[in-house]
Amino acid sequence: MHWSVKGIIKVFSTVSFVVFYLFLIPWLTHELGKSLDWLFLHYFFSIDVLALPAQIVSILRAFGWGVMATGSIIFIKSWLDLARAAKFLPIIALARKNLGPQKLVTTGLYAHVRHPMLLGYLVCLFGLSIVSLSPFMAIWVVPLVGYFSLTVEVETEERELNSWFGKKYREYQKKVPALIPRCCKPQPEKG
Repeated sequence: MHWSVKGIIKVFSTVSFVVFYLFLIPWLTHELGKSLDWLFLHYFFSIDVLALPAQIVSILRAFGWGVMATGSIIFIKSWLDLARAAKFLPIIALARKNLGPQKLVTTGLYAHVRHPMLLGYLVCLFGLSIVSLSPFMAIWVVPLVGYFSLTVEVETEERELNSWFGKKYREYQKKVPALIPRCCKPQPEKG
């Protein structure tokens, strides 16, 4: 079997993406959250989150699994929207360098936020914090991961999209928020 360099890079990119985003970041987020919970709640204040009644713990964990499922659905749906409409498999920047999308996707979840995959991912991490019963993971760690994702990953991606689609993408940026969907459509200014 003959492997091309491009094929090897695609396989490596895909494996790296899966390991990093689906295992490493959630594990690190979980461990950091649990460590902060222990340090602040247990060590400083002698509060045990697991001392909640079993029924409440079960309800919280079931809710957390529902939140994780919702985040997964958002992530998968937006990934499929992009793959179908733009004829593009969004993996990582290494794979995107030579394989840019063929079309700007502004439908489906992309009509509500510019980065629905990141939104779905953060919702998943938030669900993991609920399943783990980790208040610090929910309050500090997940928002911190979101902040770094927005400042590093999204800025790079937006620069690429601006270079690929130009004015069309800048207009899309003005209309659609990056990560948090608007509750209601903005009203036109009366003048």
